[in-house]
Amino acid sequence: MEHLSFTAVLRQLVGITKGRRILLSVLTLLSLIQSLAEASLPVGLGILVNTVNEHNTVGLISVSTFLVAAVLIRITASISAHILDTRIGIDIRTQHKERVTKHVISYRGVFDKGLNTGDVVEVAEDDISAIASGFSAIEFVIVGLGTYAVAGVYLLTQSWRVGVSILIAVPILCLFLPKVLHKLRKHLAEYRKTAGAMTSMAIDAATGHRVLLGTHGRKVFLASYHNLSTEMKRKGLNVANTRALIDGLRELIPASVLLAVLGIALLQWQYGWMNVGQIVSFYGLATYLLQPVTALISSLQQFVPAAVGLEREQRVLSSGREPHRGVSVIPEVKTVMDPQTGIRITPGYTVLFADALSEMSGIAERLAGADNEGRGLINGVSYSVYSEKAIREQATLLDTDASLVSGTLSEILGGSEYPDAVKIRVLQNSSLGELMDSFSDGLDHYITDGGRNLSGGQRQRLLLAKALVPNPAVLVLVEPTSALDTVTEKNIIEQLYNERKDAITVVATHSPAHIQHSDTVLWIRDNALFMSGSHQELMKNPQYREMFINLEEI
Repeated sequence: MEHLSFTAVLRQLVGITKGRRILLSVLTLLSLIQSLAEASLPVGLGILVNTVNEHNTVGLISVSTFLVAAVLIRITASISAHILDTRIGIDIRTQHKERVTKHVISYRGVFDKGLNTGDVVEVAEDDISAIASGFSAIEFVIVGLGTYAVAGVYLLTQSWRVGVSILIAVPILCLFLPKVLHKLRKHLAEYRKTAGAMTSMAIDAATGHRVLLGTHGRKVFLASYHNLSTEMKRKGLNVANTRALIDGLRELIPASVLLAVLGIALLQWQYGWMNVGQIVSFYGLATYLLQPVTALISSLQQFVPAAVGLEREQRVLSSGREPHRGVSVIPEVKTVMDPQTGIRITPGYTVLFADALSEMSGIAERLAGADNEGRGLINGVSYSVYSEKAIREQATLLDTDASLVSGTLSEILGGSEYPDAVKIRVLQNSSLGELMDSFSDGLDHYITDGGRNLSGGQRQRLLLAKALVPNPAVLVLVEPTSALDTVTEKNIIEQLYNERKDAITVVATHSPAHIQHSDTVLWIRDNALFMSGSHQELMKNPQYREMFINLEEI
């Protein structure tokens, strides 16, 4: 992936301020006022020293009043700037997290080209925070440059030697920074990529989705995790070493300027070109300049993780395919068809059987309009003609990759979109009524991410209940009861059959119980329809009978 240029990074950081430009301007102004008020303190102290030496009472009162006012202005501006900065930072984080989440949920094929779950988690948690910090860095850069320029011009009016030293020393010393920052950007990008892979492995370990249960599987997983952890440590040290170098430069540059200013000022005082009050002012101002120069370098350093964060966020947002924007309404559904196998399905309880689960899953996706190309047909019309929203309103697919998100039972089952009576009914139809009754908080019972506080059978039944809530015209299920005992499975099949007798229900499964209760059985072989008919009719065929007996013995 190509790196964004510094100009592109700055343009994107400024771009995310859209709608907040007034707040940004006010924030920058407040920060500049705070910084200049603080910078005026050493100048005022220098004048105060001179008024004391001159026994100027009026001048003493005036300067003291000025210093008190400067302190009050600094405090007021600082508090106001902090409030605004916090507000903008929270807004940016929230906006970008919503944007990434909406993209991942709405777009198809987000994870098809090397993107993994860990990458998305890292972008949402760490990279977006870096982007928000990069935005704040814009303000710090403007304020730092403004304060530095004002202080430099003031010193120039007092002593051209000191002023020139200030105005040219820092830019010269900062010539080393671009190369070091580029190096940091490279190391940080590698580290963030590895961190995403590590997060994915941690998610796998927690959920068990792809971790082998056997001893050998655990050893392989732990060895892979150790190797990746070692690689992440090495890349993290590269980032730390580069940042340490930048931190050293951040201290060296302003300290060098301070020594230069003091040296020149003392020489001028020795020759009588400068009084004690000016020495105090120059020392205080030079010491203060350590802060904006240090902040300026720190802000430039923050642009690096912001650039990496923008690149990684852009990678997520450019992945997948945009939801199709076709016809918004599908007429009453009477048939669905898979042109690849030639099967045509009408309302009723249809069981789809094939030797390979992957083959059944592919057919199920096409029948539900969930494949990326929209190759299935609904009412004889390609799914690709209709919008994503229209398809999802009419067709639901529950496959073996489905998982539960965290939330209450009510939220998982559609939240406020569906009444509680509907949710309770589908839970009962999924044999979860007794489980819900056992919860003191009922539909408000909290389910953890992935349903980890449920058994495997309970998770599968809750996923089925979730698919039943919208009562879609087309419901396609892939092995929906594989984790259930025979009694529970039979009960669910009967409930499902009675509930959806007038709608299209397709169950892709190897379960004999589903086959026995079906209206129609479709036997697919080599991606083509091999046999079809009712179970009773097909049992007269020796090949089918042998196949069914083998399924019962599994």
